[in-house]
Amino acid sequence: MRVCWLTTVAAPYTIRLFEEIAKKVDLCVVLNDAKEENRNDEWKIIESDSFRLYIIDKSYKQKIRELAQEYDILVDGVYLSKYGYIAVNEFRKQNKKIVMAADGGIPKNRGFIINGIMSYLMNRHDYFLSSSEITDRYFNFYGVDSKKISHYRFTSLTEKDIRYNRELIKKRNELRKKLGIDDKFTIISVGQPIDRKGFDILVKAYLETGLKGEMNLYIIGGKAQDKVQKIVDDNHLDNVHFVDLIGSKELGEYYAASDLFVLCTREDVWGLVIQEAMSYGLPVITSDNCVAGLHFNKLDGSVEICESENVKEYADRIKRYYEDSKLLKQLSEKSLDSVKGYTIENSSQDIINILSLL
Repeated sequence: MRVCWLTTVAAPYTIRLFEEIAKKVDLCVVLNDAKEENRNDEWKIIESDSFRLYIIDKSYKQKIRELAQEYDILVDGVYLSKYGYIAVNEFRKQNKKIVMAADGGIPKNRGFIINGIMSYLMNRHDYFLSSSEITDRYFNFYGVDSKKISHYRFTSLTEKDIRYNRELIKKRNELRKKLGIDDKFTIISVGQPIDRKGFDILVKAYLETGLKGEMNLYIIGGKAQDKVQKIVDDNHLDNVHFVDLIGSKELGEYYAASDLFVLCTREDVWGLVIQEAMSYGLPVITSDNCVAGLHFNKLDGSVEICESENVKEYADRIKRYYEDSKLLKQLSEKSLDSVKGYTIENSSQDIINILSLL
């Protein structure tokens, strides 16, 4: 089986997924080398000997035409781009199988014209790779037949990561000392310092608990937005800490040293930090606009969901975990159990199994 995969994501976890897939199929990755802001050096493209890599350049039309003749299946992860449009055209001319892949998605009414364009672009594909039933609704909203959709487990974690993270939890006290975290109940949140991530909601919820002297809040990902910093300053929230962009190893230490993960996102079409936090045994609270959170909530109730923008609901849930150590432990164990099968190795096998049946 020969597979050509279009993507804009050159993250380490994507490269690891492609390397796994390439163990069993002949894989060519076509990369639109889009620049990612607020990403550390780990997010730079990692070359691999496991698969062919073509980075889009001025000769891309001819190259895609050649690939359409050479490869059996197109997996299109950039369907809203001109590269995706051209690739679908070329593979259709060759009567090849065409698959659209989505890590996640939230259906939105963008108006008659935009809805129509998205529906047209999606339905030019023959099959669909979906990360969850919530993502299925995204496809369905734009007219995709459910019979054409297959599921795979989307993740950034390898089997080795899962094992390592479980072991790191045992060093919690040691890590707290290393990171300068005292013995207070500690909440962690991770993400870019942008409005969409809802850190203003989180800080307000933290304040609403009335426990600012009893709990730490660590927000990791960069300098706080002015409006978030103002809430902290105006209310003298001395136990709220902002940590700059850090590498995955140090980030893992913060996860392992914490008690609870909260992401008040206004929108995440997936949210890989949810699974990352779960792999360290953290109970997770997130919004009803986080697809990963909704997925694991529906799967086995392992993630708590709050209404987006509902500061009081977040505050009540946080306070509940702070006051009930037994519940905290139960949800910690549930997180570990729920996420253990979500590995890149399993994701790769899911995808290969699906493609082999087309």
